[in-house]
Amino acid sequence: MKGKPKMNHYTNKYNIIHDHLGESIKDSMLLGNGDIGINAWVEEDGDILFQIGKTDSWDENMRLLKLGIVRVSITPNPFVKATQFIQELVLENGELTICVGKDDNEIKFRLWVDANYPAIRLEANSKSEFVIRATFETWRNKKRTLSKGELSHSDVYNYTIYAGDVDGEMPEVPQTIAYSDSLSSKIECGVAWYHYNQTSSYPITMKLQNLESVMEKCSDPLLNKIFGGVLTGENCIKVDDYSIQTATPNINCRLNVYALTMQVSKVEDWEEKMLKVIDEDKKISSDKKLNQHYLWWENFWNRSFIDVSGKKELYKLTRGYILQRYMVACSGRGSNALKFNGSIFTMNTEVDKDYRRWGGAYWFQNQRLIYWPLISSGDYDMMLPFFNMYLEALPLAKERTKLYYGHEGVFFPETMTFFGTYANSDYGWNRVNTPNHIAKNTYIRYYWQGGIELSLMMIDYYTHTLDKQFLQNTALPIINEVIKFYDFHYPKDSRNIIHFIPAASLETWHEAENPLPEIAGLKKLFSKLVELPSELVGETFQNKCNEISNQLPEIPKAIVDGEEVLVAGEKLMGDIKNTENPELYAIFPYRIYAVEKEDLEMAKNTYEKRRIKSNKCWRQDDIQAAYLGLSDIASEFVLDRLTNYNEEYAFPAIWGPHFDEIPDLDHGGVGQMALQSMILQSDGEKIILLPAWPKNWDVEFKLNAPFNTIVEGKIEDGRLSHLSVVPEKRMKDVINMWNSKAEV
Repeated sequence: MKGKPKMNHYTNKYNIIHDHLGESIKDSMLLGNGDIGINAWVEEDGDILFQIGKTDSWDENMRLLKLGIVRVSITPNPFVKATQFIQELVLENGELTICVGKDDNEIKFRLWVDANYPAIRLEANSKSEFVIRATFETWRNKKRTLSKGELSHSDVYNYTIYAGDVDGEMPEVPQTIAYSDSLSSKIECGVAWYHYNQTSSYPITMKLQNLESVMEKCSDPLLNKIFGGVLTGENCIKVDDYSIQTATPNINCRLNVYALTMQVSKVEDWEEKMLKVIDEDKKISSDKKLNQHYLWWENFWNRSFIDVSGKKELYKLTRGYILQRYMVACSGRGSNALKFNGSIFTMNTEVDKDYRRWGGAYWFQNQRLIYWPLISSGDYDMMLPFFNMYLEALPLAKERTKLYYGHEGVFFPETMTFFGTYANSDYGWNRVNTPNHIAKNTYIRYYWQGGIELSLMMIDYYTHTLDKQFLQNTALPIINEVIKFYDFHYPKDSRNIIHFIPAASLETWHEAENPLPEIAGLKKLFSKLVELPSELVGETFQNKCNEISNQLPEIPKAIVDGEEVLVAGEKLMGDIKNTENPELYAIFPYRIYAVEKEDLEMAKNTYEKRRIKSNKCWRQDDIQAAYLGLSDIASEFVLDRLTNYNEEYAFPAIWGPHFDEIPDLDHGGVGQMALQSMILQSDGEKIILLPAWPKNWDVEFKLNAPFNTIVEGKIEDGRLSHLSVVPEKRMKDVINMWNSKAEV
């Protein structure tokens, strides 16, 4: 089998190798090109299977569906009485290789999702002739009503009762109708199938949320959406509606599965576009496609790395870091943002293959934690779908603010559909005696501070990339509207100081006055905005930022056990409802208190006295410890986080379940960022090196810093043996917190 020769790449020692056949999807390896992803495994009977996911395959009910499964069978079956079987996920190349048998009976397979084209590719080569049969399988073969047990929290027609949601008579919630897939008879080169949304939950959602007047300005994002695939093969014939097979026995075979999503007025448009995709693919040689695929992965891995060495658990730590980053690369370049709850790799075996715990909505508290670490790793391209989701939702959000509150600006709900509305179960189906602006779910009723954090994330993106077009066309339009909301929405007291009420402190205190996350977040946001070039941001806008910044209350603090600490809000009412530590938002994500900053001891005291101590899922204790320079705690937490995966699954980075669907990508994202922050933190032009790295861990690293800066280093036997900064002029901005001097 031709292909890139195996080099001594740093990822090679972390490849996943198996010498036994699998039983189910739980034994699958994950592959993807950023938009199309597959779970691939080999069953005990020798069939190779892969379940296909896609980032934009939204059905009528805003459920993110799988495209289906492809089953590949080989005759004669080399897996029967095979004396050798080995399967390897080659991370460097983004491919799965399978080798079965020996000598003349040996057959080799290569499976990959093309990094540059919407195609899944399987190659088979042997010295002996064989026949391959590939079959498309779907479980959506008839229209049916989904039962209550098949619906997740935020599935569009799910009814969830919240406090106060039982006023009057219970409303009749529409049934969730799951529609079947269809086969295409017009695409004759292989098996073609699609799912076509001829109805949509969008009108009901907009009506429920009192946004009917906005519908004429915002097009339905679900109606007429069509997604599906075509299964083809070189020298293959179609043997029935679902299968293709090699026409004659051969010593090699190539199969392709093409995937495409469009929003069209008729199926024929999708079929025509799909045929063009297939025709264009045929113009490029197989070797060139493979080499270009390898080149993409080579460039990806060279953007950054962290390789911790030493005892066995540190090997597992690095592997966890690498596999988290790999999963994001496999699913982070689609037209829709990553899903925190399983991405496109969910593998439910109990309810339905399309089932997803917590449903189709995006939850900012979870989503952000996948994206923050992509800044230091230099994976900027994978952040754009997340930012673009909010940019595309901006028109709806502006209109909603006017309708609900009568003023300008935008707020983004904590739980949001990809087109910008609340999840219906959170907004509430029972609207009796309920004003339009009130979400019945009190956990997210006033949870709007995500817009502040999103704004800061976009500024960090700009300061790293210096992408002026992004700043002016994506970041500032959103940031400007977020700031308008906070300027217009809250009253000001006699001192002209903003009084944040009604408000909440995250999901933990549903009623609060002057909550810390909003105050700390806005203070940090304004400080960053006024540092940006005025010719890009505008002097008038920066003056407005200064004006509002001067109207912010002080960050809430209190004396506890004789020590000053940060608190979640100036006044907290009602019972504690969740397990967050809102006061620690001043450490991360807002980084007001950190190493090399004032009041570090006060922040450490706050951290020590925190109510919830945990390193699972979206809890950020690991990152916050790193920002405070607490190397012992940070290393203990991140080691545990990135080495413990769900051992029911063969892929050693299936995090969870904790609170989310598996793989729990926000769990891995926290670990990824914590490890980065132990090595490198930045504040303006400052590059803070090794602020929380344990003395007994060796590491080699390459990370990204602001202003297009690359920092590389190596610690051996407790000594910083190498440090380089590109461009060199940025070396003067490095604050080296390691005891030893580098030999540069």
